[in-house]
Amino acid sequence: MIMSYCLACIILLIFLPVTYSAAADCPFVPQTVLHSGKIANILFESDSKKCTDSIPHGPLETCSHEVADITFGPDVTIPNGTNVMPYIDLNVNVIGHEFISDIFVQLECLYAPNKENSYCHNHTTPILKWGKNYWPCRHHKILSNPNEVKLPIIYEHACFRMHGLSHYQMHITFVPQNCRLQYTVTLPHDFQLEPTIALHYKNDSSWKTGWSPMLTLDPNDKEFVRMHVTSNPSDNKTHITMAVYQKFKDGTKLIFDDVVAPPDKSIKFHASAGDYHAFAYVKHQECRLICNKQDLEIQTCEICNHTYLNFTLSENHLSGAQSLWKIFTTIMTYLMYLILSKLMT
Repeated sequence: MIMSYCLACIILLIFLPVTYSAAADCPFVPQTVLHSGKIANILFESDSKKCTDSIPHGPLETCSHEVADITFGPDVTIPNGTNVMPYIDLNVNVIGHEFISDIFVQLECLYAPNKENSYCHNHTTPILKWGKNYWPCRHHKILSNPNEVKLPIIYEHACFRMHGLSHYQMHITFVPQNCRLQYTVTLPHDFQLEPTIALHYKNDSSWKTGWSPMLTLDPNDKEFVRMHVTSNPSDNKTHITMAVYQKFKDGTKLIFDDVVAPPDKSIKFHASAGDYHAFAYVKHQECRLICNKQDLEIQTCEICNHTYLNFTLSENHLSGAQSLWKIFTTIMTYLMYLILSKLMT
């Protein structure tokens, strides 16, 4: 029995699931250069345990947006002549505007309806390999003399396997700045996001009315919440409608509704701490974001294909005046409660 278990462990360690393999399937290509024009000497660590153990411990401040620009996008693979199905990796792009010796990119799965998503539902491989689960992590370390490195610092890598409708939190940590940026990324069904995947499955062009973008939440600014969308690969002039609802005990309230028109790819809005739903979709005359039950039953209303993100803000993202007003209304509400309590006694 013990021998069988050990043999199974060895087999699992040798044949790692594709979502936990890195170096062979998605090699890293350094892009940061020196003033001499040569490529900088880069150490790239794809072992998630080594990467995670190297991240600075303790609480880290939120990085200023001036440190780096970070974008996320889909990297699509359509295998030809193989038994492998089409898949999407998350492309992470970091452009550092000041010297960053170490960049740590870590993925954490928040939600995944697809049971094949091993990041969320199968931690057997990392537990067998390292004794506990480690979220996928990549470490980009510049070994060259900082004075010889030419800005910007460039990190670009696509290796984290994505699954439709899943929610992922991305942790980006910088050294020597000792600061961190956090994002939440989600995507629709893969065939909605990428036309070539839809064509691979359907062999027609019906995807043209069903595309929706990858959606990224950026809560790193104290005054604003930002949301970023990717462009339609078949039509970069596509306008994307964004709708954000705040959840309350008795229902939801629309707090933001706008259209992202190219070349823009993002929106920003003020929001207080709480729970939210966000939707990104392309409006058509034939569809709506919300249909009532009766219209759905008689098929007179079609729900637009969309990208959905469920998120929570742990703190207010308000302007100075809004923050003061929030404090004032909270104090007044509390005082009214005290007055009414005394009157009732």
